[in-house]
Amino acid sequence: MTGSRPEAADAAPDELVRRAAQGDLAAFARIVRLHHETMTRVAFVITGAIDAAAEAANAAWPVAWDELHRNRVPEDLGSWLCSLAATEACFAATLVGPAWDPVPALAAGSSDAGLEQALARLDPADRALLALRHVAGLSMADLARLNRRSRPPIAVRLERAMTEVGGPQAAASEAAASERWVGERLLAYATIPVRPVDADAIARRARAGAAPDLTRVASVAISVVIGGLVAGLPYLAMFFHGR
Repeated sequence: MTGSRPEAADAAPDELVRRAAQGDLAAFARIVRLHHETMTRVAFVITGAIDAAAEAANAAWPVAWDELHRNRVPEDLGSWLCSLAATEACFAATLVGPAWDPVPALAAGSSDAGLEQALARLDPADRALLALRHVAGLSMADLARLNRRSRPPIAVRLERAMTEVGGPQAAASEAAASERWVGERLLAYATIPVRPVDADAIARRARAGAAPDLTRVASVAISVVIGGLVAGLPYLAMFFHGR
């Protein structure tokens, strides 16, 4: 696999996806290098904490490996990967609630306490829409496709969320200007110092995490067989006793 790494680094996006879907770890690692940072920034807007955002992005990679390996190739790789990270971040935020941490924003020189408070009031799914739209750059068509809903409901929900986080300046502006203001505000907030990752290690873990646990499968199969035998013993006893 080491010998294929230079080729993976130079491959076109479609070729990277094709090779990753065929199990090429070097190609998958290249995809990690290209998209992990944006995925982490999207997750940060949803979770409010850099550690939780990093965990959400990491958790998305085994899912991505599994889906690509099943030849479920997305129409837009970057949008799809960010949606996977957003799903993991929403799950984490729903379980433990937002953990808004101002330290990363302060380190980046873009602390926005008002935005943090507004985001904290939103449902995680609404924070995900904002992050995917303004940090990942997804179109309304992308959002509708990934959410498997028509555009009008998505547009209404997104507009409501933007009104919540936009503040008085956005409310007093025209729709296009308001969206631009909210987008700039969210991008500034998401400009956090993302820690470098070992893409090759993430690729290996993704493959291991998505692969079936053969030991567990064998154990379950043996348990089923033994359970069936135990359940059938009374009937076997009656059969032989009757004879």
